[in-house]
Parts: sequence; structure tokens; C-alpha cells
Amino acid sequence: MVKADLELFNQKLETVESKEQLPPLGVAWIHDRVFECLNPAKILPPERMPMIHEIKCHPQPYQALEDLIKTFEWRLNDRGYEVGDILHLHEWSPDRGEEGQYTGRSLKRRVTYILRGGKFGVPKKYVVMSLSPIQE
Repeated sequence: MVKADLELFNQKLETVESKEQLPPLGVAWIHDRVFECLNPAKILPPERMPMIHEIKCHPQPYQALEDLIKTFEWRLNDRGYEVGDILHLHEWSPDRGEEGQYTGRSLKRRVTYILRGGKFGVPKKYVVMSLSPIQE
């Protein structure tokens, strides 16, 4: 749901003259449903809090993420990624040293959508995650 939909919803609520015109479950129920759509953390089951995943990222995709050109991440799902989780991506250069090393740069992105493997050409055990920047 986008901001325009929320504004339209609020306008319609202002025209209600009596409780009989409200849906059976009332305004509070509708309000909660609207904000569930806007808040990815509410999609998670209550027993699972969002996790922070510390992961390596090569320089070229790291720069594209930093410049907001790349808004997705393709990974082996060996960590149980879920919507609402945070990816803490650390730039790692394979060309530094004998075995590569971290550059010291890092950024965080929130997972907003997951396409799980086994569908649409994504191999089983892999995920494609949509990411959004986190304001710190």
C-alpha cells in the first residue's frame, strides 16, 4: 500500500457518519491491516526477531549497492534469510593479500522480499532478496 492509498483511506473514514457504516470489525481492525502492509517487521512471526547477517561482498557489487544501483542480493540460503532481516555487507577484496581481505567498508540493507529457489529459474537452496537502505 502506498501513501496515496492511505490518504484515500483516511478521506473515506472522514465521510463516515455513524458506526453502522463501518465494516463489522471496525476502524481499529482496518487501521492495523493498513500498517501491517507498511511495516515488514510485522510480517514476521512474533517468535522470530529479525536477524543481522554478517556477509562478504566483492568490490563491484558492493559499490553498486552503495550507489543504490543494485537493490537485490542473490545468495545460497544457508542462513535462513527472512523478510525483515538485515544484511550487514562487508566489502571484501579477493585481490588483496594471498587469500583476500576486508577493505574496511560496510553497509546495511533490510530484506523486503524473498524469491525462494525452485521457482522462476532460481536454483533450489538459493534466494533472491530485495533490499532497501537502512537510515542510520
